[in-house]
Amino acid sequence: MEDELFLSRMVDMDRMRTVGFMTEFGSIPNDSVSIQSIERIMDNADGERLSWGYWSYKNFYLDETNQSEVRTTLYNINGTIQYNKVKALTRPFAQAVAGRSQYMNFDSVNAVFTLKFVPDLNIRQPTVISINKLWYPNGVRITVEPEGSLLPIKHLSYPLLELFNNPRANAETIAITIQPN
Repeated sequence: MEDELFLSRMVDMDRMRTVGFMTEFGSIPNDSVSIQSIERIMDNADGERLSWGYWSYKNFYLDETNQSEVRTTLYNINGTIQYNKVKALTRPFAQAVAGRSQYMNFDSVNAVFTLKFVPDLNIRQPTVISINKLWYPNGVRITVEPEGSLLPIKHLSYPLLELFNNPRANAETIAITIQPN
């Protein structure tokens, strides 16, 4: 059902020639079935390179949707964080792409992120990828194909990885893969 609804909204966006923003999804508990649901929704969003906003950060006021013992926000009733839910939502993603993105995927089983894009050498800003230590506590290994299509990384600063197109490269498509050390 979720996938059919998602696909129908993609058809609507194409028909109306507009972009989308997925909002207020995931008002669900912190159990393994719910985390799988979040991951499936996030996989769909990644596949369409769609921006999103989660249902609710924290319950700051009397809200009928968050009054049960099962917390649908990112916090438990005692104020502790719902780690599995937060981890599922902090998966790597491209915040900005110096070109036209073609493909973005995160394999949550192996913590492997892949981004493919057609570089635009007129863009002088970097491709920015958000990475999180919850997924990569021992650091990351970054692979770029074709080799030399991006300038060498001078400094990796969690949570953002900035990669600049190499103006001397002649790559038609660049693939970036991030995986755990």
